[in-house]
Amino acid sequence: MPLSTDVTLPRDAAPLFPDRCIGCGTGAPGSTWRFARRASRWWSFFVTWIGELHVVEVPCCTPCRARLRRQRLIRGSSFVFATVAVLAVVLPALEGVDRVLQKPIALGLLLATLAPVLLYQVLYPPPFDTTVGKKYVDYEFADSDAARDFHALNEHLGAELES
Repeated sequence: MPLSTDVTLPRDAAPLFPDRCIGCGTGAPGSTWRFARRASRWWSFFVTWIGELHVVEVPCCTPCRARLRRQRLIRGSSFVFATVAVLAVVLPALEGVDRVLQKPIALGLLLATLAPVLLYQVLYPPPFDTTVGKKYVDYEFADSDAARDFHALNEHLGAELES
């Protein structure tokens, strides 16, 4: 199953990446992808644009950089689009339903609609992603070999490999 392989580093560590494209794996890509992610907190699920920004330069060839940016935009917007679409359709349709039942029904339908989107994102992870915590950063790789190489380059920084 193609779940991600994660490498955890202290947040203040400056990671080293293998000299190959994070998207296609070709050696010496000659360019980088500026990957930015906000720190995850309990409220991050609801308010994603607030929080401390963590930026890392990832080796990436030019064609993959455009593709990965596009994929990241589509993955993020699909979640928002599904939520808005369900609420726009479901809430007006629940006008005749008892008011006490409206919210649980809407929530259930929303979760049922979002489940395939979330399942897809878990089963088919992007080539590279991060999860930023208070004291750590999880570097998530779809390619387990890339994760192992990244771990080997960053062991001296306290890297921990999780598969």
